[in-house]
Amino acid sequence: ITGDIMKSFSNKLLLKKALILRIVNLIIILAVFLSSSFIVPNSNYITELDRDSNNLSQTPLLADIDSFLVEGNENALNITDYGNLYKYDQEVSLTNQEELNLTYYLDDVHNWKVSKIETQINNIQDTREWVKNNDYTNVNTYRVNVSKSNIPDTSPPRHNYTENLDPDPSNPSNIHSEIIQNNASLIRVHFDRFEIEEDWDIVCFYDENNLLQYVDTGNKASFFSPWIKTTHIKITIDSDDLYEWWGYDIDYYEYIYDGIEYYDSFDHWGNDNGTIGDNFGSSKMENETAMYVSLVGDPARDGTIEVSYYENDFSEIYQNITIPRGQIIDGYISFDYYAEYAMDSNENFMYCEINNKKIYSKGIGDIVDAGRRNWLSTGEIYLDLWSNTSSLFEEIQNNQEFNISVGIMSGGTITYSGFNERFQQLFWFDNISLVLITLANSSQSDINLTLDGNPLNEGDQWGQSELNITGTMDSNPVVLTVNTSSPSLSFELDTILYGYHETVSRIGQTTLEGVSFEILENGSVYWYFSHNFFMPSQYSDFEFIVNKPLNWEIIFALDPTLLSRPFENGNVGDSFLKINKTNAFFPGWWTFKATSPNYINVANTKMLKQGEWTHTSFDTGESTQIKTQVNYSGEIPNNIESTEVNLTILDPEGNQWYSEVNSPLSNGTIFFSEITFSALNTTGGQFEYALFWSNGTALGGLKSSFIVNHQSQIKLLKPDDAKIDLRTDGFVGDIIPVRVILTDPENNLSISNAVVSYNWTGGSTLNFTEAAIGVYETILYTADLSSRGLYEILINSSKLGFLESNLTLVLNLGEETNLQRLESEYNIELHANSSIKFKFTDFSADGIDGAMVNISISNSSHYSIENIGSGIYDIEFSTLYINNIGIYQI
Repeated sequence: ITGDIMKSFSNKLLLKKALILRIVNLIIILAVFLSSSFIVPNSNYITELDRDSNNLSQTPLLADIDSFLVEGNENALNITDYGNLYKYDQEVSLTNQEELNLTYYLDDVHNWKVSKIETQINNIQDTREWVKNNDYTNVNTYRVNVSKSNIPDTSPPRHNYTENLDPDPSNPSNIHSEIIQNNASLIRVHFDRFEIEEDWDIVCFYDENNLLQYVDTGNKASFFSPWIKTTHIKITIDSDDLYEWWGYDIDYYEYIYDGIEYYDSFDHWGNDNGTIGDNFGSSKMENETAMYVSLVGDPARDGTIEVSYYENDFSEIYQNITIPRGQIIDGYISFDYYAEYAMDSNENFMYCEINNKKIYSKGIGDIVDAGRRNWLSTGEIYLDLWSNTSSLFEEIQNNQEFNISVGIMSGGTITYSGFNERFQQLFWFDNISLVLITLANSSQSDINLTLDGNPLNEGDQWGQSELNITGTMDSNPVVLTVNTSSPSLSFELDTILYGYHETVSRIGQTTLEGVSFEILENGSVYWYFSHNFFMPSQYSDFEFIVNKPLNWEIIFALDPTLLSRPFENGNVGDSFLKINKTNAFFPGWWTFKATSPNYINVANTKMLKQGEWTHTSFDTGESTQIKTQVNYSGEIPNNIESTEVNLTILDPEGNQWYSEVNSPLSNGTIFFSEITFSALNTTGGQFEYALFWSNGTALGGLKSSFIVNHQSQIKLLKPDDAKIDLRTDGFVGDIIPVRVILTDPENNLSISNAVVSYNWTGGSTLNFTEAAIGVYETILYTADLSSRGLYEILINSSKLGFLESNLTLVLNLGEETNLQRLESEYNIELHANSSIKFKFTDFSADGIDGAMVNISISNSSHYSIENIGSGIYDIEFSTLYINNIGIYQI
C-alpha cells in the first residue's frame, strides 16, 4: 500500500460518523473510478491497461467509529456452484451407417459448464443378421458350342436312339453323349431339340464318378439341363423295346470356371447330403445369384420308369456361425427359394435347421401349388413360430456355436411313378437370414459401442456398460457422439451431467467483486461477503463451495431468507466451506461472515526510548523508532518479504504527521525509520499511529498512541493592575474578571483545549472557560470570601502533551466601612478636657471592634482612645496645650 493511500485513509480519521457512513456507502461506487488508489496484493503492480478494479484490493479507511480501526475491501473469493442434470430412461437406437448425436442443453445465461458426464447403459440389444454371404457373389459363365468335333467319335448319334438301351455309364458303350470340361466347376447342357418317349424312355446324366445327377423324358425344345457339379458329363439312355422317338440335339453347353471367383461365390457355405450324388453349387437363376441343392431319385431298373426316394435322404447347404451374445430376446429366419424341379408331393419337403434341429419346413407339394420356377420367400418367421426352440439356445453363452442349414429332404422311402418332375428335386436358395436380438456387450468387436470415441466399461452382466467422461465441457449444447459397428443396436441410457458455475464473491448484494473486512479496536478481524446463487431450472441436487483462506474461520452462512444454514468445513485449516445438497435450498443472495487472526498486535509493537523498547512518552529533542512483527502465534505468512506494512502517524489535531511503507524481514519483524521530535515539527499532545498490512486473505492492523510533551506558559491578561506584580486590590463583594493566555513557548503557539483551574473557597477547584484559542477566562465573585484580607489564587494549566504551568494571583481584598461621629460638643473651652465618640461600622452597619484608630489634631494635644464596644470608640483629649482659640480638625 503506497504512502499516498495511507495518507488518504489517515486523513479520514477526523471525519464525523455521519460522513464516514456516507463514505462507506459510496466507496463501492467510487472505487470503480479511483483505480489509482487500489491495493495490489504483495505489491505486484500492474499497468493501467491491465488494471481490473474487481480483482484488486481497495482503499481501506480508518474508521471514525469507536469500535472500528480499519475497514475496506479485498480480493474476491472463488466460488463454484454445482448442480446435476439427470436424463434417465433414454431410448437410443442406431446403426453402423452413421453416428448418432445426443444433445444436452446447459444454462448459457449464467455460463454453466460440465465437469463430468456419467453414463449408465442397460439392455444393449444387438439386432444382427448373422448369416454371412447370404446374397452370394456373381460368377461368370462360359459358353461352348457343340459340333461333331466336340462329341467323341465313339459316341452313337445323338438322335435315332435304339431300343433296349442300358443306362449304366460304367460300360463305355452305353454312353450316348459325353462332355468334358476339365477346368469347370459346374456344367449345364443346352438342348436345341429333345424328343424322348415320355415316361417310357429316359435320358440319364452322370458325373465323372458315374453318379446319377439328372434324369429327363418327354418332348421339349430349347432348354437347359440343371447345373451339374462335375467336369465330365456322361449321357446315357434307358429305352424299352417298343417305341423310340427322335432323340435329342445338344447345340452348346455352359460351364463355370473352377477358380477362386467361383469358390468366393459361396464363401462360408458348405454342403452336406445323404443321398445319391453330390450336386450343389452357386450360379444365377432368373438373374438372381443363388445356391442350389438337388435330391435325385433312384430310377427303377425294370423298365417301369419309376423312381424311389429314401427316408431322410437330404441335400443341404449350411453355415457355421459363432455368436458372441447374452440372452436371446427374439429373432427370426427368412430366405428366398426357387423350385427348379419339384414333384407335387408333400412327402418330400424343404426345411431350415439350426444345430440339426428343424425349426421350419414346407412340403414340396405346397411349394408346387405356389408355383414352380418362381422366386418365393418364407417371410420373417419369428422365434415363437419356430418348430423347435426348447433347447436351441442356452440361457447366456458367450461365443455360442450355431449351424444353420437349408435344404430338401425325403420324408419317407417311397417309389413314385406318374408324377411330373419325379426324377429329381432341385431347389435354389437366396437371401438366407438368421436375425437374432441378443443382449450384447459394448466391447464386442462386432458391436464396438463408443461414446465420443471412448470405449465403454463393461458391467458385470450382459447388456450393461458405463462410462465417465471428465474434463471441461462448455459448448452448448453438450453433444455425446455415439458409434457402433452393429447394423442395428438399441439400448437404454441414463445420463448424469455434473454441471458447475464458476464465480466470485461480491461485496454486499452488489455486482462489485471482492470481500469486505473490518478490524475492531480490540484487534478482532471480520470478513463479509455475499454470493448470488442461481439454480438453473433443469438442474437439481445443488450445492456450492467457497474457496477460503486457510486462516479463516466461518462464523455463519445465511441463506436468502436470512436463516442460518449449516455448512461443511469452514474451520481454520480448511481450504473451503461447502453448502451441501441438504442445505442449498434457495436461490438468491447468501451472506457469510468470517474471522481471521490479526497478524499485528500491541504486544509485539514497541517504541524505542533511550535504548529500551517500550510504550512511553517523549519530550522535544528526543527520537524514537517503531518496530512490530507480522505474525500470529508464531505463524509467518508466505512471501512476507514482498509484503509492505504501512505506518501512519497523526498529530493531535488529526492531521497526517508522518507515514512510511516498509517490508518485514523473513521472520516477520519490521523496523521503521528513526523519528525525531523537535519543537518545530511537533506540537504537544497525543499522537495516534496506525499499522496496517494485508495480502488479500490475511491482514493485521492496530491503532496505538504516544505522547510528545512540550513546555507550557501561562500569562495573566486581566486584571490590568496585576499584569506586572500579579496583585490586585478590591473589596469584598467586588466582581473581579480574570483572563489568562496559555502558550507553547517552544513554537510560540497558543494551547487550546487545556484545563485551566484555580483554587477557591472551601478547597474547591474551579475551571476557566476558553474564550478564544489559548485564552481562558473566569470571574471571581469576592462575596464568596465573606471577609476582607489578602488571598492567593493559584492558577494552574494542564493538557496532555504539555508540562503543567501555573501562576499565583494575589488578591488584596478590603471592606467598605463607615466612621460616624456620635453626639458631642463642638465648642470646647481652651485648656479644658473633652471627649468625642465615634462609631466604626462595616458595609452592613455592624460595629467593628478592635480597629486601630489613629487621630491627628491640629496643633499639639493629648488624647486617648477607648473601644467601648459595638464599634464605638471614645476619644478623650485635653486642650491644655492649645494656646489659641480657633477651629481645629481631628
